[in-house]
Amino acid sequence: MVENLLDTDLSVQELIARDRLCELANLGPRLTGLPFNIFVGEREYAPARHRPRVKVFDRQRRIDASVAVDEPIEVLAGAAITGRDWQALETYILQNRELLLALWDGQIDQDQFMERQRPV
Repeated sequence: MVENLLDTDLSVQELIARDRLCELANLGPRLTGLPFNIFVGEREYAPARHRPRVKVFDRQRRIDASVAVDEPIEVLAGAAITGRDWQALETYILQNRELLLALWDGQIDQDQFMERQRPV
């Protein structure tokens, strides 16, 4: 069975070390308007109990977390995200939730997501 990276509680650092991050689309601030990178991907092989999520990462500010994109939007694993960072991420998720869920469910691919997503 193939491990889905969004369904793990591994940090981005651990994913990089395992050379498994390439399976996720890396969306930087230029594409999203967020002050950090997010990684998005499909659930494809995830157990049904896992919630749709994105990985949030900023090495310099030590942000490394998995965040649910369904209701409620919340940090599932990793460091808390607060203040303006959280507000920006929540806004991004809310305005792109339909696309994030479609990507998670395999209804669209990463290229389609990147073309359609709306930055904050």
